[in-house]
Amino acid sequence: MKPKTWHKHHKWLGLLLGPFVILFCISGIVLNHRRQWASTDISRAWLPADYRYDNYNNGLVRGTIDLPDSSTLIYGNAGIFRIIGGEAVDFNAGFPEGVDFRNIRRVVISADSALYAAARFDLYRLDSKGCWQPEPISVTEQITDLAANGDSLLLLTRSEAYLSVGGSSWEKAQLPDPAVRPQRSLFRSIFHIHSGEALGLPGKILVDILGVALIALCITGYIIPLRRRARTAVRVSSAWHRRLGLWSVFVLMFLVVSGMMLRPPLLIAIAQLKIDQPAHNTWHDALRAVRFDTARGHWLVSTSDGFYTLSSDLSGMERTAEQPPISVMGINAFERDNATGDWMIGSFSGLYRWNRDTGAVTDYYTGEPAPDRVGAPFGLAPVAGWFRGPVQYYTGAESPDVPPMPATVVHGPMSLYQLALEIHTGRIFTLLGAATALYIFFAGALTLHILLSGHRLLPRRPKNNGTC
Repeated sequence: MKPKTWHKHHKWLGLLLGPFVILFCISGIVLNHRRQWASTDISRAWLPADYRYDNYNNGLVRGTIDLPDSSTLIYGNAGIFRIIGGEAVDFNAGFPEGVDFRNIRRVVISADSALYAAARFDLYRLDSKGCWQPEPISVTEQITDLAANGDSLLLLTRSEAYLSVGGSSWEKAQLPDPAVRPQRSLFRSIFHIHSGEALGLPGKILVDILGVALIALCITGYIIPLRRRARTAVRVSSAWHRRLGLWSVFVLMFLVVSGMMLRPPLLIAIAQLKIDQPAHNTWHDALRAVRFDTARGHWLVSTSDGFYTLSSDLSGMERTAEQPPISVMGINAFERDNATGDWMIGSFSGLYRWNRDTGAVTDYYTGEPAPDRVGAPFGLAPVAGWFRGPVQYYTGAESPDVPPMPATVVHGPMSLYQLALEIHTGRIFTLLGAATALYIFFAGALTLHILLSGHRLLPRRPKNNGTC
């Protein structure tokens, strides 16, 4: 194309897409520092109606636990509620302010009847006054799950395991390597590159700086057309626009492409691809959930590379022969059907029955054999939890035997992190309907074209023809 055409594309696409690019950058910076924003909430009353809780949907319930007094605790991304006499009441006394601090992954009862709650960032124990108190355990990552076996408690973070026996202090447990070293999903690797997490905190700060640079490119790009009204501002903005573009254009293009690969349709192409794990930790960023299989006397661990059995003394770990399908976005339901002995394995890709005696894995709804691999990361039956039956992400609890949801929860708060995630992925634009799944792809493609056209317009060094 001629320079004039490149200029038109760069100018008009930039003016049109600028606000969305700025939203990408601001939300991305928030996503890179989750714990720092964990105490900041946004009321769901300010958000589209799809984000209000209804019938325990939108991740409000991840799981439940029955207590000896015949009451039931339900827990999920809004904390814990206690069901007494068919009514759900708040049970969050002691947790820090901020709904992200109350994102509960699992609640268990130990052999001595103590009640533990594994939140996203910390582990808590219920005291005699009914108040949650933090346990003396130091974890450096987000907690993913907690399980009990007799007097043993096993806590998982994304890369480590911690064990407490008989109420003793928590000790880091070294999970053994299996016979065949597990692999890591390409999706997670690209995610770590996109966020900068692959280089630790310095990498995150570098990506933050790139986000600020992209915001500056957008702002200066809006000032440049104001030639007649703000000449000095235009001159300064034009100079900075060119300098920032010159030094950052290729890195920004790489950042955009990596982000596009984390959402459909490019995500579908990479969702099942695996690469080798880093050598320093076999289970780095791989641990997702754990339960104790009492029928077989070992732990059952869900990882990003599938299911593994872990001996009760943590001495051996092997991959199971059968592998129920799980979305690349992770497992959400991991329950045992006491009537049949089957395990209920649910994720955003669907819900499956796993009979470990026969090795059969079947679709919970159709009874058909499970596919060898899942398709889209978000399927037709996205399961977000379990409450006397599956809980769908959009429609909520399926079982009729659930109490009415408390009215005060409908407009309950959403964490700033979750809101940033909805903005960053485009799901906040609910008016687009099913097209929101392709929002990132098209927004990314247009952003790439803006960056490419800007690169084509950058001044080139004149060729040296050998004369002075």
